[in-house]
This record gives sequence, structure tokens and C-alpha cells, in this order.
Amino acid sequence: MPDPPCPFVSRGGLKLAAALDAFGVDPAGLVCADLGCNVGGFTDCLLQRGAKYVYAVDTGYGTLAWKLRNDPRVMTLERSNALHFDPDQWGVTRSIGVFYGCNLATIDLAWTRQAHALPAAVRWLGNYGYRERWEPGLPDSSWSEAEWALDKMRWPAPVGKPRIITLIKPHYEADRSLLKGGVLSREDAERVKTKVIESLPSLGVRVLGCVKSPILGGAGKGKAGNVEYLALLEPA
Repeated sequence: MPDPPCPFVSRGGLKLAAALDAFGVDPAGLVCADLGCNVGGFTDCLLQRGAKYVYAVDTGYGTLAWKLRNDPRVMTLERSNALHFDPDQWGVTRSIGVFYGCNLATIDLAWTRQAHALPAAVRWLGNYGYRERWEPGLPDSSWSEAEWALDKMRWPAPVGKPRIITLIKPHYEADRSLLKGGVLSREDAERVKTKVIESLPSLGVRVLGCVKSPILGGAGKGKAGNVEYLALLEPA
């Protein structure tokens, strides 16, 4: 069965759109992080749904679609491994900004298990609302009140309770011996997905929902794709 028409820069946007609808998550006005953005399907979906700002993170270079690269609502962080990237340290050491955290982090990292991806995503999440970082008289504050106010406008702060939407790929989680031509059977995919979901609380998150992706993951030319799932999580 062919994929539905794609209004995004890549078919990944179809997966995230389905999850947003299924979970009732509205990214309008939110500050988001897209870990493993690649061409930018997730980023494009978030922006079309009204996201205020998206940090697009990927190890690659030059892969993000041109229209997203030039969108003022997108901060392109190329050549950046999301597993090792420390957004807080990055923000603090920048000369013009402090990282305040995100409302929503999305994950689609190539050949990465959830046990490694989720701790990285949690680092991007902010507090429940904006906490003023400048206070008069702080001995370690080198910025004036006006400079902090300008910084606040440049780098949007999160509002609301943070969430994570992660793309679970059972063929990444399963023993390689189970793959046939790079594809995991539907039965094994369901079994592996259940095992992964049951393991997530040990990573410091609560599972709020899980849905099957409306399209299959790619498995190479001429091959059937892999079944994938999307989970909605929050910090425990």
C-alpha cells in the first residue's frame, strides 16, 4: 500500500503528525528539539503545526532541507551527536545566549536504541515555565538586566509541561540475528516494542501512550519496510 501524500520535506513528518494527532499534542507556541533531524521531516511538521522554535540536531552536514535551514524559527546544529551534545553547557558558553530548555523533544536517531537516546533527550527539556535567570546583585552575574531581557527575547523559554515523542524502531532494538534482509517480522516487532516500552520507566520517564507509525520504515530499494512505533513520554 503506497504512503499517503507527504506535505513535509520528508516522509518522517507523516509519522510525527500521526503521533501528534493520536496523543492530542499541540506544538503551537512550543520550543522544540528535533534530535536526528536529517532532512527535517519532524522539524517541518512541528513548524507547520505552529512550533515557536526548533533546535534541529544531526550528526550530518548539509542534510537539512534548504527551506528549514533558512527559517528564522530553526537553529541548525549540524555535526552534532545528540547522544553527547550538552545543550545546557552549549547555551551557557555561547556569547549571546543561555539555553532555557524545550517543551517538546522528538527523537529519530539512526541505529540508536532508546536506552541511549532518551537520556540525551531529557537533557533538552526545560522546567515547567520560565524561571528568570538574572537577579540583581548576583555575584556571578556579569550581564546587566537589559542584557538578560534581550537574551530572553532571542532564545525563547519553555512554557508548560515538557514531553518527549520518540520513534521506536524494533529492528534497532532486536538482536541482529532476527533480521531477514534488514527486516524484522511483524510478530517480532510487536514483541520487541512491548519489551522496550516496559523498560522505559527505568530510564526515568513515564509512558503516556504508544501508537504504530502510519507508514513503514525504509529497508532499502525493493524491500518491505519495518514496522515502527511512536511513544509519548514525560520525565518521571
